Amino acid sequence: MFISTAEAMKLLCLKSRNQLYRLKDEGKIIAYKPAGRVLFNRDELIEYVKNAKVKPKPPPEHFTAGKKRKGKFCSAGKTPKEIRAWLNS
Repeated sequence: MFISTAEAMKLLCLKSRNQLYRLKDEGKIIAYKPAGRVLFNRDELIEYVKNAKVKPKPPPEHFTAGKKRKGKFCSAGKTPKEIRAWLNS
């Protein structure tokens, strides 16, 4: 089923038409232009959303050691109770 640019923007949660056209120009989504009107295939847009997974970033280095470093407490591996006790000491 083909949808208009406004419907495609709503489906992809985009705020401007420029964002939609940028995705099209970068080849991330496919647009069709029968009779001069730009249309998008709804199923292809849903597939694009499903495949646009974000990989989690690793924690910053100062949170991975679980010990004091340069005057800052690294909380990895500590329970909330241990962190509160350290903050109150």
